[in-house]
Amino acid sequence: MGYGLGAKENTRTVTETDEKGVAKKVQTIVTPGGAFPEGMRIIKCCRTLGHFFTKSPQRISKRDTQRGASDLPEISFADLAATRVGSTVMMYQSLLANHCLFSILNACGVEDFDKVWSKLSDIDFKSIQEMEAITNLLFSYAANDSQQSNAFNNSLLPYYRKALMKALKKDSYKVMCLGRQSPTTRLWNWPRESRSVKDFTPNGLHCLNRLREQLKLRMKAPKAYQCLSVLLDPATKQFAEDLLDEEGLFDSTRALLKEKHREAWRSYNTPADDNSGGVVNTSNNEEEDEELEIPTEMELHDDDDDDSLGMVCELVEDSVEDVNSDTSDKNADEVFEKWMSHKINFSKYVFDSQPAMKDSGKVQFKEIVAKFDTMKYFRETGNTDWPTICMLARIHFSKMDNSAFQERVFST
Repeated sequence: MGYGLGAKENTRTVTETDEKGVAKKVQTIVTPGGAFPEGMRIIKCCRTLGHFFTKSPQRISKRDTQRGASDLPEISFADLAATRVGSTVMMYQSLLANHCLFSILNACGVEDFDKVWSKLSDIDFKSIQEMEAITNLLFSYAANDSQQSNAFNNSLLPYYRKALMKALKKDSYKVMCLGRQSPTTRLWNWPRESRSVKDFTPNGLHCLNRLREQLKLRMKAPKAYQCLSVLLDPATKQFAEDLLDEEGLFDSTRALLKEKHREAWRSYNTPADDNSGGVVNTSNNEEEDEELEIPTEMELHDDDDDDSLGMVCELVEDSVEDVNSDTSDKNADEVFEKWMSHKINFSKYVFDSQPAMKDSGKVQFKEIVAKFDTMKYFRETGNTDWPTICMLARIHFSKMDNSAFQERVFST
């Protein structure tokens, strides 16, 4: 987000020789998508505007008095920290929500306010609308999902990638409306209007292009060994063919998990005094250490864009499968195939803090992810019905990793 908004740049130090033959070191901007000085200028102007009404009690009093007299929404324009990229999105949202109030204050001739207000033109406000609309979805993931409890659902990595790719390839975006709104209006229900990318300002287009370049760098197509948890997590398994639809990724992931299940099956059905010691070799190669943390509860959003992939499945009752205890690969594969076709009653395993799933016969992917407790399922049912699958789930959901992925992609 920082690169998309212009708050960050990639620089490189090079040595140049001037006309007198003197060598000197200079910094050049090498950010994919090109430098974006206008983005940083707009950010600085917005921060200056925010400081104007947060540092003086007299100015705060004038602002609040005018807000009440004009019957405008009570949405504060906070002096947000410049150290967090996500605060820029929040700053843009609060600025757009207070655009009507600031226009009135400027017309009323508040002392010195015109010097600050005039630094932002009408074109700048259109750019702010567009940049907020583009980055709003990314900010939602960053603030609520990918960094919740300092953890990341590794089974959701392909979903995040697909959702973000689709979000950045849209033909139009919903921008926050300017102008007077009802005093009860809040940011979460603020009116928005659709704006075609063809009608974007140069700054809005630059923000979008830079974000697309960053996505290419930071969210490359995952490998099969990184997607095993997608087939082990009941919440994502049913949608795996949609989530892993890139260049045979589903087939290669399925084949790799099938092989690992054979190893787990042999280990589970091997006597304890066997030389193998009942140990499962789950290491495919050294790269597999990149797998991420135990999935945790994710918040449910009602925003239309959250379900942009349109994935829905039916709610069913649990079925009990007969498991054959034999060490042969044939029997291991039989159990694996049953697991792959097995459907789960998601309603029985919701997080304690979440309400029951909607009883409509069908359920959206985003609701499953938000409410279904994968660990609860394996504790209560999976460990008994699918012992070898549960062995693999323990391994691939328990591999602890650092926060590099979410910091690289979603850092606020």
